[in-house]
Amino acid sequence: SNLAFVDICFTSNIVPQMVVNGLTGTKTISFSGCLTQLFFFISFVNMDSLLLCVMAYDRYVAICHPLRYTTLMNPHLCVQLVAGLSVVTYLHAFLHTALIARLSFCASNVIHHFFCDLNMILQLSCSDISFNVMVIFTEGILLALTPFICILISYGFIFSAILKITSSEGTQRAFSTCGYHLSVVVLFYGTASAIYFSPSSSHTPERDTLSAIMYTYCGDS
Repeated sequence: SNLAFVDICFTSNIVPQMVVNGLTGTKTISFSGCLTQLFFFISFVNMDSLLLCVMAYDRYVAICHPLRYTTLMNPHLCVQLVAGLSVVTYLHAFLHTALIARLSFCASNVIHHFFCDLNMILQLSCSDISFNVMVIFTEGILLALTPFICILISYGFIFSAILKITSSEGTQRAFSTCGYHLSVVVLFYGTASAIYFSPSSSHTPERDTLSAIMYTYCGDS
């Protein structure tokens, strides 16, 4: 339910402004509005990532420790996890938004994108963005890779447990439990890494826009 809520907020943060721009033909957004959109976009992206990690652990417990599932994944723990993840994602988003706000923009103000994305804004700055880039490739990668590694570990245990299931019905049930989640993980991390963790020389507006559409719309659907 939390993942569904975050996905709705994720898309709602972008689509209304895009629709208004399309209907009015203005295609503009204020600087403060752009930073606000960026803040919530980063928050929801990372919340999606961390919730996918927690869901992988949930599936690990359900398949590898079914008799202890209700004890390990109790409602109190779920509330604590969601609250903790929310604090982490908002602090992360505030850091990147604050670093963007301190930059100067004295050249082009045209963002070749359908929303205020981090890389696109950095490309417009005439300030030194080396510190911003360093933060993206240190703190950003750490926050992105940690849940991804945890997902891989969870699925390592899951696949190991599935191989030990003797009945075909039990195997199919286990794969059906994990199939949708695993496909979302591949789509989400594949498209996001293509934008944020690839060499800057390989970035083009067309490729970044296509990748953003994939994880903004296809992943949320």
